[in-house]
Amino acid sequence: MADRYFKFKQAFKSSNHHFDIGLPLLRFFQPRSMSDRHFVNKVLTLHPERFISYYEYHLDHFFKQSDSENEEKFFKKVVAVCEDEIEHFKSKAKNRSYVWDDKKKYEGYIEKTENFIDRLKSRDIWGVIGTESERNLRLIQEIKTLKKQLEDFVVAPQHKIKVSCADKNHLFSLFDTIGLIPNPSIEHADQETMFSEFPHKTWAKIVSNHFKVNDEEIPLGTALNYFDSTTAVREKDRIFEIKVSKRKTKIS
Repeated sequence: MADRYFKFKQAFKSSNHHFDIGLPLLRFFQPRSMSDRHFVNKVLTLHPERFISYYEYHLDHFFKQSDSENEEKFFKKVVAVCEDEIEHFKSKAKNRSYVWDDKKKYEGYIEKTENFIDRLKSRDIWGVIGTESERNLRLIQEIKTLKKQLEDFVVAPQHKIKVSCADKNHLFSLFDTIGLIPNPSIEHADQETMFSEFPHKTWAKIVSNHFKVNDEEIPLGTALNYFDSTTAVREKDRIFEIKVSKRKTKIS
């Protein structure tokens, strides 16, 4: 029985690992959906000190089966499986019988499965485990971090470089000319430019974020239109020319 997430025991195989799950002799009668329950059943038999090793064993199987190293996907699967089984155990613990009472047994299952989830918290870099309140606090902290990063990246208007010229066309003409500067390390007639790659959006962000014409800011969309040639620089505004000076030969 193959399973993408969890490794099953094989019938009559002495190489089966202690962490393999399932009942190999009954594999034809076990739907794949039972793999979730078998995974938790194995958890219930393990000493807590082996929980992380057990998790890592099946994580390695998942990597091999999926040709991927997306641990977050596997981690979410494991947590979801455990939480589903905890709900199943809770429903069983509520059942009442005049013959026997399984409440204590299922409460023990719940405690051990919750203990397993707690042990996985050390690997939870994605914020999967926790109460809704804990997840909200984590999200708030992440938002604060992102806002700080954004503040560090975005230049405040008062700190932008003020360009004094008739209009913004002159500024874009200058950058257009900069993009045509020849590569000074090549002396062939048909030289390549110094900026062999000219990503429009990157240059547009540089201009929009760092410059203002007189006291007027430059919207990113406006800058992008110039760099992707949606808006052409007028010929009368092409007033700049940048030349590479001839290098002097060193006298030895």
